[in-house]
Formats: sequence, C-alpha cells, structure tokens
Amino acid sequence: MIECIASKMGRTMTRAMLLEMLEAERSRVESGFLDGVVLDAYVDKLLQHSEILIRSQGGRCLGVLALYCNNWRSRKAFISLLVVSPEARGRGIAVDLLNQACRTVRARDFLCLGIEVSPENRAALACYSRFGFSSCGIRNGLISMEMLMLHDQSVLGSRSGPDLGAQGLGSSGELLQTVAQGVSE
Repeated sequence: MIECIASKMGRTMTRAMLLEMLEAERSRVESGFLDGVVLDAYVDKLLQHSEILIRSQGGRCLGVLALYCNNWRSRKAFISLLVVSPEARGRGIAVDLLNQACRTVRARDFLCLGIEVSPENRAALACYSRFGFSSCGIRNGLISMEMLMLHDQSVLGSRSGPDLGAQGLGSSGELLQTVAQGVSE
C-alpha cells in the first residue's frame, strides 16, 4: 500500500531519512552530487514543494525519489532526486520508484516526465534509458532526459523490471511511502 505521511512525527522521520540518505551519497560519490548545496535547506525545499516517494524495509530507507508534478501550465513533471542506498542497488528499487512516479504523472494527466543526470553517472543513465527516457540535450553540465507519458500504455515494469502492482508494494513487498506535498508541522 502507498501511505501518505501527514503527521508531524512522519514528516520529521522523513526529513531525517532524506538527510541521512543524501549525506551518505554525498560522502560516497567523489564529486558532483549536490555540490555547493546546503542539504538542510534542500531537504526543506523538497518537503515543502515536491512529493517524496520512499522505498523502505524494516524502517530503513532503501531509496528515495523527489517528484515535482505541479506545473499545470506546461504539464511537465520533473524528478529532482532519485537515490538508492548502495546496499540496495540492483534490486529494482529505482524501477519501483520510477513506476510510482509515472503513475502519479499519468493520473494528473501530465504529458512528460523529465530528469537530469550527471554524464559520469553511467549506471543512472543506463537505468533511465532502459526505463524509456531519451536524452534531449545538456543543461548546466547535466544530461536532460525526458519521457512522454502515453496514457494508453501500462506502466513500464514489464520492460524494465518489476511493477509495483495495484497495491503499491515493491517487488519484495516493501512499503513504498508517499509524503504529502506541503504538509505543515
């Protein structure tokens, strides 16, 4: 099931999970991951303006995706962040998070989903390409990728990995949580 965390405790726990995940990724990657970004402020911005999908198991965050699906004029959604913990990589978690993001985008009748990725992040580039994203240029040194949202097609899990299914559970039954946009404390 997909759970909307709206309580103060849930939001605080989500903030802590996000900070922990981003700090770990920043220390693991040699350079380029959110360079020059104040993580506390970035997490606050994400919690206030984006929708956060968290894939967890046993209270441990395995992956997180931040989705902006609020530009009704362009009807283009954007993934601002997708991080999977190193020990959970290769288990389809990124695909599960991408599938859920696509469901959200399609449900709102948006036309396109975009993401930007560092040219050095070959694993992410390969994952996004397999999932159906296409490169559409370079912006600020990052590769811009987009995928058209075809509403008559099923979610891409059949081609790129396990689908979340109607219950919103990952392939191994881990809970996929959605943090409500703009939840006030």
